[in-house]
Amino acid sequence: MKLESWLDPSPSAEYYYTSDNPDIYNQLKVYDSNGKFLWIRKTPGLKVWFVHALSDSELIYMDYQGCLMLNALNGEVIWNIHKEEFSELTMGIPEFSTSSNGKYLIMRDIHDILSVDNEGKILWMKKVPTVILASSISDNGKFVVLYTKKLKTSDGKKLEILDNFNKGKQIWDSRIETVIKDVPSDIHGLKIKHNVVYLTPGIVSYYTDEGITPEIQTFYFDIDSEKGTILDQRVAEGVAETFQYGGKLLSYILIDRNTHKEIFRIEQDKIK
Repeated sequence: MKLESWLDPSPSAEYYYTSDNPDIYNQLKVYDSNGKFLWIRKTPGLKVWFVHALSDSELIYMDYQGCLMLNALNGEVIWNIHKEEFSELTMGIPEFSTSSNGKYLIMRDIHDILSVDNEGKILWMKKVPTVILASSISDNGKFVVLYTKKLKTSDGKKLEILDNFNKGKQIWDSRIETVIKDVPSDIHGLKIKHNVVYLTPGIVSYYTDEGITPEIQTFYFDIDSEKGTILDQRVAEGVAETFQYGGKLLSYILIDRNTHKEIFRIEQDKIK
């Protein structure tokens, strides 16, 4: 099997798909878990396009013409949002986050954010005056959380939570005191799970360079499941990691003690 691009897997590796290769013209191709070719979609020449696996049966695809939901098994279009419907947003290099129930999707770049339901209806969209470093959406899709910083400075970082069911209205924000540098990323340094927001600044360095260091901290915000308001907040050393195993989400805290490293499992949002 000869490919003109690398392959990315669906969440459970039920299928694999090609992504945009900026060096050459390539098309979107999908293969099953055994490497059997399933289907191909023509892409817009040398213009940039993006694709992301929402599930083991759905692909989200975006180019200069708009955004589509595709059936991952046969390539059929499930819904299509034309670019004119969100033309006020840039969406230069979009990142995607989906709710665990599969009903809601957010797309964002460093200044823009767009919220869509699983039927292709735009719920809201907005530009933000800051740089979006990371984003996440709650399991039920009710809340969207953003980690941002001021323009042209490494200071002024804050966490904010938005009401996804009320046109992205801000519910609260909180300043994040950290000296660790951050860059916009889709690496999972920000998560909202089981009514707890986890934020680990410097997550890119953790994954790609230094690993766990004594300076890395994770911020925790317990939120009200109905209102989204803060019930409690704390800061702890280490990195919060979440893995999927046997159909269940398992969460751990990894800590560097200088002389050794420790791992703690989180049960019902409490360290055991």
